[in-house]
Amino acid sequence: MKRDQGFTEIEIRGFVSDNKYRQLLAFLRKNCKFVSRDDQVTYYFDKKGNIRIQKNDFFAKLWIKSGKLHTSIHRELEVKFDKNDFGKLEEAMLMMGFAPKIKWFRLRYTFRWGRMNVMLDKTKGYGNIIELEMICSSRKKEVFLRALRERARALGVKETPSAEFERRYKYYERNWRRLAD
Repeated sequence: MKRDQGFTEIEIRGFVSDNKYRQLLAFLRKNCKFVSRDDQVTYYFDKKGNIRIQKNDFFAKLWIKSGKLHTSIHRELEVKFDKNDFGKLEEAMLMMGFAPKIKWFRLRYTFRWGRMNVMLDKTKGYGNIIELEMICSSRKKEVFLRALRERARALGVKETPSAEFERRYKYYERNWRRLAD
């Protein structure tokens, strides 16, 4: 399924302690295909919807997710740009009236585990998160969601409820300038 054509992304996420983060990173390095290590800066914009831009070590992108923030199943559309064009992308968003409401700074490790992507994030001022993700057609989304949950349990990772992500997000949103320094 091509990401640039829009897709259904199935994901589960969980906050993990520093110790669990180190354990997971060691396990993933040993047992999965390493994809990348990536420093990312992501802006969420103050408009209805879930609109973001990001600059990472490889490219810049604009992306839009359907549905509410922190849901497990949603459609997603990504448009990639040269990473050196991030400033222009940011300026274009500002000119259209999109002001960034929050900025994230994170280190992300990405691994491939069978048909699944596993991301391990260390987000400045926010915490450590593991995310397990699969891309699929909408008719198979519940089957894939069950598979992700089974894999998370096998890793000893408890899925963090959306309400907890929402609570932490709201706190970070109010305090990100201080927390991300």
